[in-house]
Amino acid sequence: MSDAIRSRLEFMEFGTAQREALRTTRPAVRAIIGKALDRFYSRAQRTPHTAKFFDSPAHMAKAKAAQEKHWERVVEGDYGPTYLASTPRIGATHARIGLEPRWYVGSYALVVEELVAGVARRTPFWKRLVGLWNPGATHDATIALVKAALLDMELSLSVYFEEAQASRDAAVTHLDEALASLAEGDLTRRLSGMPESFAALEDSYNGALAKVRK
Repeated sequence: MSDAIRSRLEFMEFGTAQREALRTTRPAVRAIIGKALDRFYSRAQRTPHTAKFFDSPAHMAKAKAAQEKHWERVVEGDYGPTYLASTPRIGATHARIGLEPRWYVGSYALVVEELVAGVARRTPFWKRLVGLWNPGATHDATIALVKAALLDMELSLSVYFEEAQASRDAAVTHLDEALASLAEGDLTRRLSGMPESFAALEDSYNGALAKVRK
């Protein structure tokens, strides 16, 4: 486990006992996650801001399958190299395509709601009975699940913001170079190499440049 992850777990007080409680949710999460993701993707299809990121049902099915595998890693609770290779990739992808954090956080709200409710429903009867005298004992798994989800969200968003800043820096550099050429009277230097989320700016600049050349 990396020092960066260890420091996060220590700050969250997400210790060994809670991560063990998290692992007890694995059978329930495997049974629930498909339905939870179906709810999110159904909402995504009905929301113009998110529907545009999926070009076909096959694309959405592929994204769902990747998310199912990722959630299995989340509830493993070991947060080793395999997990750390998955989470940054999600954040980087969201930054590259321009998905705003509000939609990412909103998707988590839907998925975590389904997972928490589903894990509670699948808690054995005897544990629920014990919970009448010791409510905290029945909440351990839920607390661990929420902490795991928040950790995963924070890691992904951290990468998102780093990638988004790198994308902005690259866009500024390309635009600065194109404008410098324009200031020197060069009307042939098109704007190119802009990050995907700045494609509209690239098209607008090149369109304006073409009109000036006429």
